[in-house]
Amino acid sequence: MANEAWIEAVDVVVVTPGDIERYGDSHALVIKPALQEGRVVYEAA
Repeated sequence: MANEAWIEAVDVVVVTPGDIERYGDSHALVIKPALQEGRVVYEAA
């Protein structure tokens, strides 16, 4: 089955710099673990 396509699930989190500043340390939101474990794929200038 070499022709099978593998699909990998990803979670995309889009936040503003203000969101990071305000909620970046909150354990109740996904922003903190995303900052710790994730990676930036696009950053606007």
